[in-house]
Amino acid sequence: MIVSRYGQDIPAAIRNAAKPNPRWASIPESFNLTEKERRQKPGTFTGEPLANASLRMVQSREAARALFICGAVLGRVAPEALSLCESVRMTANSLEQQGSPLFCCGPCTVSVWRLAGIGAGACDDAALDHLLSALPTHRDDKGAWRRFPFFYTLLALLELDNPRAAAELEYALPECERKRKGLKPGNVIAARRIAVLDRVFSR
Repeated sequence: MIVSRYGQDIPAAIRNAAKPNPRWASIPESFNLTEKERRQKPGTFTGEPLANASLRMVQSREAARALFICGAVLGRVAPEALSLCESVRMTANSLEQQGSPLFCCGPCTVSVWRLAGIGAGACDDAALDHLLSALPTHRDDKGAWRRFPFFYTLLALLELDNPRAAAELEYALPECERKRKGLKPGNVIAARRIAVLDRVFSR
């Protein structure tokens, strides 16, 4: 467990709140939710809700992603993040061999793309390409995807240098235009969604 940040000890109460327990620690190579997070059930960065099954895994990978970004600044990536990415990489390779492009659900799959987008080593190029092949089969023919949270998916695609990602962003343009008309910058989530859409339009 990470016990310090910026050279200072993390308070024991916070460390203890994040310790794994039998109900939430079924996958060892992942981060645990705090009691507050379990009660509040935080959604994706772009505000889409997450079901219990995907909540922990998505937030765990987002935590690892943040640690990788911090590690690039500090010169050292936390070993917990490296361990999680190795576990994700093994699963991604296994899914490629099995011919399945989904990490159990859409949000979990997108969270893996987010790790790949910063070069975290969560999957190699071939495995990433395979995971991205899930999107065309889940198109709703209106510019969005079934099973995949729209804005969170856009955010991940924007971070990838991959022909499949570019094709899906092009496909999503009509829905992006429709959603932009209904968005007003009244809160943090709306502002994030507008920023994502603006990045799609400016490609």
